[in-house]
Amino acid sequence: MFDAQDNVCGVCKRDTASGKGWVTDHCHDTGEVRGILCDNCNKGIGLLGDNLDGLLDALCYLGKAKVIHVK
Repeated sequence: MFDAQDNVCGVCKRDTASGKGWVTDHCHDTGEVRGILCDNCNKGIGLLGDNLDGLLDALCYLGKAKVIHVK
């Protein structure tokens, strides 16, 4: 599976694992394996609810957020 991903994280595409290394990502509802992720990306998905709604909410927030430049 990792070879099929070109030996990179399925999310951030880095070839060096962040956090605690490489993890096998799976759906918590079905148990189906989705791919290999670095620990940080796996945690990020989990903290956002491990579902599309949580990820879309985060994307919408980032799209609406205004950047404030501090001098």
